[in-house]
Amino acid sequence: FDMAKGAGTYADDVATLSVQTGVSTQRLQEWSYASNFIDTSVETMTGSMTKMIKNMGDAADGSDSAKQKFVDLGVAFTDYNGQMRDSEAVFWDCIDALGKIENPTERDALAMEMFGKSAKELNPLIEAGSAAWREMGKEAQAMGTVFSDENIAKMGAFDDSMQRFSATGTALKNSIGLVMIPAFQPLIETATSAMGQVAVALQDGLEPDELPGILNGLLNMVSGALDDVAGLIEDALPIVSAAVTQVVGALAERLPGLLTKLL
Repeated sequence: FDMAKGAGTYADDVATLSVQTGVSTQRLQEWSYASNFIDTSVETMTGSMTKMIKNMGDAADGSDSAKQKFVDLGVAFTDYNGQMRDSEAVFWDCIDALGKIENPTERDALAMEMFGKSAKELNPLIEAGSAAWREMGKEAQAMGTVFSDENIAKMGAFDDSMQRFSATGTALKNSIGLVMIPAFQPLIETATSAMGQVAVALQDGLEPDELPGILNGLLNMVSGALDDVAGLIEDALPIVSAAVTQVVGALAERLPGLLTKLL
């Protein structure tokens, strides 16, 4: 059951990140595998891509400074028809272009211009290059760590079911709590009043001869609260008794068959 829940959570995370970034679930799973060996997290990559896509948009809208960032790297952000290129393809072109810059200071400066503050965290990826990253992606496929879209959807559906189960479980607990509130309300109010009386008495300067009176008052409060609880229990006993009788009867009838299945 824990493995099933883990699979559902994994699929939900992958699917959500795919929607947020526009990168396919297949590619994200490959990236997740490759990140173990090239020391660049998927979060860093997707965050950097988000910044780069903003630069692409600004450049397409006519921003000279945004255009210059791509010119400096020698990377085209539009195709021959003037349409913006696929963001993943542009990302890898930028990574490889940065990898060709020998001066580390210049490389870091251009990387920050394109990818923002997370640029330095991309250095292991820049040094490895897109070809090495893609090889790790192929290895991920061969190792069976990449699930198909169909299987991701199945696992994600189970995660949705678990979310509903969790929500209804919370509702059930809250409903039981609602039923129990009348039993605990007088106890809480009694305790609150008692603590308040003791606090006031201490602040006023408690005298030894005042203790019996305070204690007597506290005991009266407790007695009254217990009377309230006892009344609730007495009212509930017939219902509880009938419920227990039915439960025991059902168990007696079904338990032998359940035990056989369990064994």
